[in-house]
Amino acid sequence: HFILYRLTPLHIAILSNEKAGKGKALQCAHAISEILSLKGIKHKIYSDIWPADFSAHYDIWIAGGDGTLHFFINHYPDIRKPLAIFPCGTGNDFAYEMYGRVSIQQQVERILSAPVKLVDAIQCNDRICINAAGIGFDGQILKDMDLIRYIGSHAGYLLAVLKNIFSFREYRFAIQSEVFSADEKFLLVMINNTKKTGGGFLVAPIANLNDGLLDVLLVEPIGIGKRLLNLSKIKSGTHYGLPFVKHFQCTSISISASKPLFTHLDGELVCNDYFEFEVMKNKFNFRF
Repeated sequence: HFILYRLTPLHIAILSNEKAGKGKALQCAHAISEILSLKGIKHKIYSDIWPADFSAHYDIWIAGGDGTLHFFINHYPDIRKPLAIFPCGTGNDFAYEMYGRVSIQQQVERILSAPVKLVDAIQCNDRICINAAGIGFDGQILKDMDLIRYIGSHAGYLLAVLKNIFSFREYRFAIQSEVFSADEKFLLVMINNTKKTGGGFLVAPIANLNDGLLDVLLVEPIGIGKRLLNLSKIKSGTHYGLPFVKHFQCTSISISASKPLFTHLDGELVCNDYFEFEVMKNKFNFRF
């Protein structure tokens, strides 16, 4: 699953979302451009208009957050070019999963010497997501997107969580997979490809982005006191083993809700009452 990095100069496409990270993404794209120019590597920045295809480029580097990456993979679902994502948005969990928290200079250096690795994605109804999906509670949190964007990813997300801890009521879900089935109320229903979501919450601590499996987290109904008491455990990834937490891995799962619920796919909000999730093994190529 590895492809050696080309030794000849590359023509790299740098994609930027002007709105991502309150303008931080475009600044990041120009910073990347300066580094590549000093190295004599050919590249071009695309901000407001992206190419219909990338035949003129060897690599595609995306300056933005999880939402920008979500937009990209759904508009170019069959892309096979090597990709990279720089954490310049409101939510950057996927980029941090691959590169950690490093400077732009350090990340560029790492990507230029990195092999290409195959990465899984998640098919959800007619869309693709790559980091995580959250139905019900987590979707309602993302409904408060203005708060999250204004304050910042982690602090804003935490405030939205606290707000919904007091107000959100559980819904009934009919869940069916090859390893687990249920028809009962749940507070939290999450499908994960990577370990973190929500600006750093370690929701799925054993998830692996190229193991061919979905990591499913279910939280049964609990009172407000228990919600507050265990919030830090979900943040730190120590919630597995709690009596009201169910975790399992599968390759596909169908989820039917008792009513249409707000749901996030990589931080992008949708509303539906039925979801079919399936792992898309080795779907995309990333340098990391």
